[in-house]
Amino acid sequence: MRSWPTRIAVLAAAAAIAGCGGGGGSGGGRPVGFSSGTSQDADTLAVLLVVELFDSLAGLQRMLLLEPATAQLVAGPAGLPSQHACPAGGTITLQKISNNTANFTAANCQLNAADGLIYSGTWVLTQTASTYQANGSCPVAFACAWQGTVDVSGARFGYGAAATRQAIGRNIAVTTDAIGTVSVQVTASAESLVTDGGTGLVSGTPAQASLDLGAIRYTVGGVPATARTALGVTSPFSATITLDQNVTAAIDHSFDGTVDKTLTLPWSAFQN
Repeated sequence: MRSWPTRIAVLAAAAAIAGCGGGGGSGGGRPVGFSSGTSQDADTLAVLLVVELFDSLAGLQRMLLLEPATAQLVAGPAGLPSQHACPAGGTITLQKISNNTANFTAANCQLNAADGLIYSGTWVLTQTASTYQANGSCPVAFACAWQGTVDVSGARFGYGAAATRQAIGRNIAVTTDAIGTVSVQVTASAESLVTDGGTGLVSGTPAQASLDLGAIRYTVGGVPATARTALGVTSPFSATITLDQNVTAAIDHSFDGTVDKTLTLPWSAFQN
């Protein structure tokens, strides 16, 4: 299986040829061939694309759930690193390194052994605004917010043996509500994603992220929990994607609530 940028380019070309935005009706659209000799239909390629789109954006948000002191570390003073083991292997480390900067580093972090998804590299968080106290705490019964930018140039994700693909999501917010619940949200805003077939723009959060590539929009969303189980697709077709030992997509091409096609893909299809 070829890398994500190549698959996006092939999918965009297939959708243009089929004239159906990547769906292709209940038959799954016109087959698309890779130069390697393998072939995938447009629906299969769309499922591959939206799962990877979600994983590229949701990784930081999912991994930060493993750090119970996220708010104190990103909003407080510089200090020692805090390291935690990932559920299926590897580690994460969060450290405030200056008054306004924190490093989040993943070392082959796997959140689920079944999917083979790996995060590695460093996300650099730089504060742009904060209502937390100087020590990183939020007063009892008050709500606090920390906002920052994220340098993702050294952040990677991948499936299988190595994390080699560029992670995205250049904005982050950390909040503590009045009852002390901490939340994290990563956002992409018209963020360029370069593919073999051109440059697409990614916007949104893991709850709803879109990729505009040419005249086609791909939209997917899910709950960025440590153990993600399902995604919802609203463009170029409607689909529920179940993430388990395999990836299963129940596709509704006509948006009428009826499943027209079910695809089951092994996680090995996502590997480089």
